[in-house]
Amino acid sequence: MGWIGRVVLGLLLAAMGTLWTLQGFDLLGQEGGMNGRSEWIGIGLLAVVVGLWMIARGLRSRSMR
Repeated sequence: MGWIGRVVLGLLLAAMGTLWTLQGFDLLGQEGGMNGRSEWIGIGLLAVVVGLWMIARGLRSRSMR
């Protein structure tokens, strides 16, 4: 996977992780299975961290070329 793929995938993962974290904190005002559940806070935060790592790695590999 090239640097563009890493950055795009990282952005998607970070965005999904943010959504999952907000749902875990029950801040979106919706009803459903993910809202207000603490495990989605942890899963979301982990997804955000991994997404940011992928973005940084993609941008770093781009600058090394």
